[in-house]
Amino acid sequence: MYIRIEQIKEEGLALEFEEKPEVFPALSEMTNQDQCTFVAPIKTTLRAIQIGDMIEVKGGINTFVRLPCGRCLKEYETPLKSRFDLTYVHRI
Repeated sequence: MYIRIEQIKEEGLALEFEEKPEVFPALSEMTNQDQCTFVAPIKTTLRAIQIGDMIEVKGGINTFVRLPCGRCLKEYETPLKSRFDLTYVHRI
């Protein structure tokens, strides 16, 4: 996903979107190696604000995965959630 700086207004920019796991090479590789199976789209929410020459982006991702139990190898589904905070600085 690309965010153009001019899209970020004074109050910030809030976005929500979802993508199939196959769009992400690292997730496709995990599936191909039978590490897990993604059973739902990757849902992402984020908020971007501009502070001077910096862009701060905060957000999270949510999905569900199917994994093998480490003890009995029976598969189970579980939510997968992660938060992120990123800061971008313009360099010349």
